[in-house]
Formats: sequence, structure tokens, C-alpha cells
Amino acid sequence: MSQLNIQFPTKFKPLFESIWRFIIFYGGRGSGKSFSIARALVLRAYQSPVRVLCCREIQKSISDSVIQMLADQIEMLGLRAFFDVQKTQIIGQNGSRFTFAGLKTNITSIKSMTGIDVVWVEEGENVSKESWDILIPTIREDGSQIIVSFNPKNILDDTYQRFVIHPPERCKSVLVNWQDNPYFPKELMEDMEQMRERDYELYRHVYEGEPVADSDLAIIKPVWIEYAVDAHLKLGFTAKGMKKVGFDVADEGADSNANAFVHGSVVLDIEVWKNGDVIDSANRTNQSAVKFKADLIIFDSIGVGAGVKAHFKRLPKSLQVEGFNAGGAVAYPEREYIKGKKNQDMFSNIKAQSWWALRDRFYKTY
Repeated sequence: MSQLNIQFPTKFKPLFESIWRFIIFYGGRGSGKSFSIARALVLRAYQSPVRVLCCREIQKSISDSVIQMLADQIEMLGLRAFFDVQKTQIIGQNGSRFTFAGLKTNITSIKSMTGIDVVWVEEGENVSKESWDILIPTIREDGSQIIVSFNPKNILDDTYQRFVIHPPERCKSVLVNWQDNPYFPKELMEDMEQMRERDYELYRHVYEGEPVADSDLAIIKPVWIEYAVDAHLKLGFTAKGMKKVGFDVADEGADSNANAFVHGSVVLDIEVWKNGDVIDSANRTNQSAVKFKADLIIFDSIGVGAGVKAHFKRLPKSLQVEGFNAGGAVAYPEREYIKGKKNQDMFSNIKAQSWWALRDRFYKTY
């Protein structure tokens, strides 16, 4: 077997490291993710016997798969004599094999598969939670790996949450963008520059791999938050007014406690913690508020927050404490929110009104 001397962009080094169970490449258009993964898998299959399952959420026919991309790499690497590229699979002379499947329509048959060494999930942004929950425990060979490539779509998508926001153990998640691709095509460069000038937010999503926040649960866009950071310094005003501490009490499960320290319109600090019960968290908040010289603590007063209210009443009255009932009535219901619409016409409760007020502040700052 002849030796091949192939160079890879630095960010794709994890493809040749056996320590990872999950190898995730995410980012924008033109980053070379699929190209590099296909090339690496062909090289690995050439060097030693490996069984590779290439899949995506929906694959209506073999033409929807990455088989042509792998065939192109085999051609480019001069390995046509070693690999037999068939209609629905690729077989190497050493026993290596590439197979292809759609997760949504073949999840039952995939569940019964054995002997898979590597899975490459292309277009991972479309893979559902149900598919992941079945696929991951199916791939259980010693040293097996799951490689995922995707362009982030929504920040709440399961793939993004599972591998980027809350990555599992032995997971290498790598952000790869056009700047990391030494072969970024001239045509895409022109398109990218035009998009950056025409619609910067769209450019950030398409070419910088930033997920969008366009669901009903995410009304504040990430770019607005970026512009709000140190906005008081950029706009030339200092924090003034009441000092407040917002206390969010942890619910069950993986939820966390949190305090936000606010001076007027400026959030100065945030602390998050998991340990301790409701009483411990209330004591911690009270101590932090005293240290901050706060005028007021505002806490979530429904659910587990009801216990906080009772405990605060037993503490020395060194500062004011106020509960926030998310299901409460709209504030200033008769006040006009927009022309022809009052607050009571726009919002169902104080929670919705407060979220939108925060959204408006971020937008106006932006």
C-alpha cells in the first residue's frame, strides 16, 4: 500500500484523533466541512478496514447521500483501483465499506445494525431528537465515532443544543468558517461580500455559522445582545438610579439559580449556581444584595419561589423585597403601546409584557 502525503486545515485534525467519541464540525457556508470529512474518511478507509455509515435525517434516494462526494475524493486521491464505487455502497480491497441511509425512514433498521465503526451525519441541523436518541446508543463498537457536520439553523435545534451548548463527554466541537478554508472559492467570496454589505445579520448566519433566533421562544436576536454590551460606555452615560437584584429560583432537574445585579438600566453582573436548596439560595441572594448595596430584591414568586417569599419575611428588613408573579395582570393596561393598541390589547399577562419590554430595550439599543 503506497503512502499518501495529504495536508488538512488545522481545524480538521480531530478527524484523525481516536480519543473523541463525538467529532462535531459546525459553521457557515464555504468552510470545507463536508470536503474535509469525506477526504479524511476515504484516507482512513484506505489505511485500515473501517465500516462507515453515512446518513442524514431524510434520504429519499442514493442521490441525496454523500456517495458522489466520496467518489470524487477517491478520484482526486488516485484511489480508483482500491475502491469499488457501486450504486449504493463503496467497498475497499481491505474490507472497508461505506453504506448510506436516511435516519427518519430507516431508523428501525439502523437500530439493528452492528459493526459500525464510524457514522458521518451530514446536514446535522435537520436531525431530530428522536433520531439522535436511537442512533447514538446503536453505535457501540469499541472506539466507534460519530462525526457530525452542519450549518446551524436555530439556536433551539436539538443538534445545536446537544453538541454545542451542552456537549457530552469526549466530544470535540469545532466552529469552522470560510476563513479556515484555504480553498475558499472566488465566486463565494464575491457573494459573501455582497451579502455582508446588503444584510449583515443574514451574512453572519450564512457565512459565520451563527444560529438564528426566530422561534416564538426567542424574540431577542443575538446581535441585539452584542450591541447592548457596554452600551452605556459607548453612548457616554453612567449607571444611575435604583440598585436591584433579580433572583430567579431554580426549578427541578437541570435548572439553575441566578442573580442579576442591575443599576438603573445597566446590568453589572450575573451569578449562576446549582447547589443548595431554596433557603440556601435565598440566603445567598440576600447576602449578595447587601454586599451590592441594593435597594430592592425582585424574585420569582410562583412555584418554588413561594418558599422564598416566606423565608425573606423572616430575614432582617435591611432592604426591600418584591415578588414577581409571571401570571399576573398586565401593568398599565390602558396605556397605549403602539398607535391604536393598548397594553391590554397586546399582552395576556405581565410575563409576556415584561419579555417584550426587554426585547424593545435591546432593539432600541441596537
